Amino acid sequence: MKKSIFGIIFVLVFIFSPAIFQGKMLYYGDNLALSIPTKVYFVNQVRSGEFPWWNPYIMGGTPFFADLSNSSLYPATVLFFIFSPAVASNAYIFLHILWGAMGLWYLQLFFHRKPHEAFLGILTWMISGTLFSVMSNMSILASVSWMPWMIFVILKTEFSRKAFFLVPVVLFFSFISGHPQPFILSCIFSAVFVFSRYWKKPEGIQKDVLIWMLSAVLTIGLLALYIGPFFELASNSTRTMLSVNQLLEGSFHPALWINLGIPNFFSNPSVGMAWGPEWGSFRQSNVYVGLVSCIAVIWYLFSKRRRDHRDKTILFLMIFSMVFASLAYLPFSNIFVTHLPFLKILRNPSGFLLLWSLCVSLVVGPAISEIAEQKSLVAKLRVGVTFLFVIVLGMKTSMHAWFPVFWESFGLSTRVRGSFHTFDRDYVILSAILYSASIALFFLSVQLVLISRKKIHWFFISMVMIGDLFFAHRPNLFFAPASIVNSESPQAEALQKVMASGNGALFRIASSTDYLPWSDLFTYFYNVSVRPPFADSRFTPTEAQNYAELRQRVSQLSSGWNQTYRLGTPFAYTTFILKDAYTYWDDSEEISVNTAGKTTLSNLKLRDHGVRYYLLDLLIYPESYLSQFQSHLRLIEKTDQYAIFEDERAKPIVRSRDESASISEFRLRTNSFSFLVHPQKEKQTIFVAMNWFPGWQYRVNRGNWLVPRRVEGGMEIVLEQEDATELEFEYLPSHIYLYAWISIGSLGILVLWIGTTLWGNNLINAKKRINTIR
Repeated sequence: MKKSIFGIIFVLVFIFSPAIFQGKMLYYGDNLALSIPTKVYFVNQVRSGEFPWWNPYIMGGTPFFADLSNSSLYPATVLFFIFSPAVASNAYIFLHILWGAMGLWYLQLFFHRKPHEAFLGILTWMISGTLFSVMSNMSILASVSWMPWMIFVILKTEFSRKAFFLVPVVLFFSFISGHPQPFILSCIFSAVFVFSRYWKKPEGIQKDVLIWMLSAVLTIGLLALYIGPFFELASNSTRTMLSVNQLLEGSFHPALWINLGIPNFFSNPSVGMAWGPEWGSFRQSNVYVGLVSCIAVIWYLFSKRRRDHRDKTILFLMIFSMVFASLAYLPFSNIFVTHLPFLKILRNPSGFLLLWSLCVSLVVGPAISEIAEQKSLVAKLRVGVTFLFVIVLGMKTSMHAWFPVFWESFGLSTRVRGSFHTFDRDYVILSAILYSASIALFFLSVQLVLISRKKIHWFFISMVMIGDLFFAHRPNLFFAPASIVNSESPQAEALQKVMASGNGALFRIASSTDYLPWSDLFTYFYNVSVRPPFADSRFTPTEAQNYAELRQRVSQLSSGWNQTYRLGTPFAYTTFILKDAYTYWDDSEEISVNTAGKTTLSNLKLRDHGVRYYLLDLLIYPESYLSQFQSHLRLIEKTDQYAIFEDERAKPIVRSRDESASISEFRLRTNSFSFLVHPQKEKQTIFVAMNWFPGWQYRVNRGNWLVPRRVEGGMEIVLEQEDATELEFEYLPSHIYLYAWISIGSLGILVLWIGTTLWGNNLINAKKRINTIR
């Protein structure tokens, strides 16, 4: 075990060497656009003395604690209290991969894998395309790291009664880690195994049914504090409005399975290539697990050797997950989604690749051991692979000579002129494919040589596997200087100074990066992956050296970075979009899942929602660009990198409907806000441009708490008095104290169960020792 942990740490240090030794961080995808800013927001609010049930700074306000992806009470979030955002995010990713690998080690041993087989399986999982893809979202990665532990503990109940009281604990941490999809996939894996166990030995059901019920009830009870607010948020979000076609979006295109043989076939960010099913979309998982692993698993699947029910179940789940990952391309897929509720929750069918990757890791080790016994087959494969490697390598090295002739002789230049396939693009595509294929064949030939020996050195096979998988998936590791998130934003500091005077707290900002094309973070990520000759890109060689533009987009408060400076905006890139926000801002037919408030800058609703200050990126757009949307904007600050404009016609976020009352002393806090109303007539309707949600309440002059009225674009109340009035609004998740007591009570019962079980076992053992002495 110690050697394996040392090997796992060595591999992780090798993969994360730019972060460990060069002061860089993984920046691609949701980490930079979502996870890190929300973690920083949480830390800032707690340090200021407030626990954030609510986030008033994005989307016109949205629940914060209820969103699982924020991982508010997850223990690993403490890293962001201790370290800088860049170091904390690197450590978060590093430690969760290590934690998942350790759980997978125990799961491998549960299935009676030999140590070298277990280590090969762990390598296949650690350096897989599926795991590299979820590194871009810390919440999903954290949940994935709990999958082996969750499955191991549930399966362990077959042999140890003590494992039953560990089930609620592991399920609890798996659920609160940030994403329900890996949790559900683990439940599917475990349920199939438990069902097969009781199918084989039905007499065990009667003995275990009560203890399973107790574990289930305690799990739900422990999670009550999370489940209640989470389901309330989910039911009030656009997730419940998605069509069947949207639920099937993200299905793994069947053509992408060619990556099993040739990694990065359709997409290779290292050369800026994208074509086929990867064109025009963000890259999906590279399913390459190594050619020797692929051959071995196919052998293991179709070999005539007798398999026990465990291996059969794993192979079944492996095929099942492969099929369901491509759900949209199956016949009758609409029927599946309509009648299988868990598919509606998963939404992204390619998530089944997480289950597929885990299943592959459990069979790779014994599969390679078995194929190593087939010396004659290995010898034939070695000859054929070496011959193929020489051919592919020769084609790659001489491509500059034969490809132009090939292009012209087949008339490709005339047949595809004006379409996607140009000479330059096809040259890059074929060159990249031949390079990937030659590298994969080289590592395969070396592994076959090592396997064909009488005495097999599994250490060297492991080293070659590390090289094979790392070279295949290295294009999907994106590192940038840590200063991108560790440095302060000059733009934010300027806005804070401007809004600190007068009634600035009553207004919001809008960053052009969230509204104008080519300037947001996700455009930047796409530019990193797809470059000329496939598409124009701002990710130039100079940018790849200094990352000045990426730093600029973070400083421009793109994709929610405004919340880290407590600057409000109607825009949001988040996990759950409230229905009210969607219906107010979005007039498109397609339901928005992760963004709200992305409207045109000429939309007068921005003014109604208190947007007074506009931040323009001068590295991309000229100073005059905003005038085509709102000609009356006034320039109030300008540097060589940004400009700040003011819309003096913007309305405050708290106001009288007929403007017959003035607002003063507005104080915005995390979960509440207060202000004074100075009416000029007896009856006033006060509008608040903050999203209504169950749990909001208000009181007048410290009286009884009342519920505000839900209206389009926010909430409102009616005052019937002419004197100056103090109003307080406060948000607290519905029934949160009840949920808290249920969780505390369940924790007490679990501790009592553990104590009595351990105490009872110790008492029985003590009696046995006494009887032995007698």
